[in-house]
Amino acid sequence: YMPGLTAGEVSEIRVLLLDVEIEGAIAAYQGELHYDAEALEVLDARFADGVLGAWAIPEKGRLRFAGAALEGIEDAPALVLQVRAVRPPMASDFRVVLEEITAAEGFADLTSKVVTEQQPVVTSRFRNVGTR
Repeated sequence: YMPGLTAGEVSEIRVLLLDVEIEGAIAAYQGELHYDAEALEVLDARFADGVLGAWAIPEKGRLRFAGAALEGIEDAPALVLQVRAVRPPMASDFRVVLEEITAAEGFADLTSKVVTEQQPVVTSRFRNVGTR
């Protein structure tokens, strides 16, 4: 959730992949962020350095994303979103669904071994990143 975020304010959401049982890096991932479009407007998205990624909003409230990195991804967010609050958002306004995660070494399927923060938390460190 986004403590203290008010309507009209711009902030960042970082989608993090937290490994539970793996060693090494992630080569590729894809998934969706479901969000309440009455709470948030997605302004932009970006991927970590070295990640070739794509994102799209096929319908309001659903953002699809995929990323790949030949060198692997270890300690970087899967996706960083710039959002504007339409109203003060709550934790229940977000849900991340990861469909596929692949290891850099051996291209093993890691989907069942990696978790996400299902409901993102944005702290003051990531708030006030600018306006549009």
